[in-house]
Amino acid sequence: MLCGGRFFPYWGARLCKLRNNKFVYYKPTNVNTICGVLDFNLLTCAVEVHRTTEQNVFRIRVLKSPRAFVFRAASNTDLMEWVYQIQRQIQTSDGFRTDMTAVAIQPAFWHYLRISPAAVQQTANTGDLVLFRSSGAMPWILRVLMCSTTDHIGVIIKEKSGEVYLLESRNKLVFGRDNNNLADRESRCTGG
Repeated sequence: MLCGGRFFPYWGARLCKLRNNKFVYYKPTNVNTICGVLDFNLLTCAVEVHRTTEQNVFRIRVLKSPRAFVFRAASNTDLMEWVYQIQRQIQTSDGFRTDMTAVAIQPAFWHYLRISPAAVQQTANTGDLVLFRSSGAMPWILRVLMCSTTDHIGVIIKEKSGEVYLLESRNKLVFGRDNNNLADRESRCTGG
């Protein structure tokens, strides 16, 4: 499949995968590095045949965002199959059932593979580690000095009730509702 640029009329070849409510595309020369990912569980999207002078073009629009992703299929048959399958994935996604805009307002949101809070709730276990890559000069310096792609870490704590918390190395809560209970646990664990 070919992917069109926003400002240049160039169609670059892309390997595309559609699975688990995610549309992921790669450069065919490096399938280990994601060029972009549209997670329909985290985004509210629509797919449509895009009427242009080019043939076999479809567009995935991220609603409540100016961003749209344009692709060209090899044939009209492929075009219709891609549009149909993407529409099926969108209709079974959380983004279809609930208006999802938080991710779409992030800069370059399509460059990063993310996990939804619901998926974390279902799959996380106490002791799971989460690695972070922050922006800014200090995190960059840390990554360079440590020869690492990440700059800090977090650990998952899952209550028997199913409530999930994430403790970052900076002691900031990311997930969880009962912050007082977790603060008590932190002080017990650290002896504070």
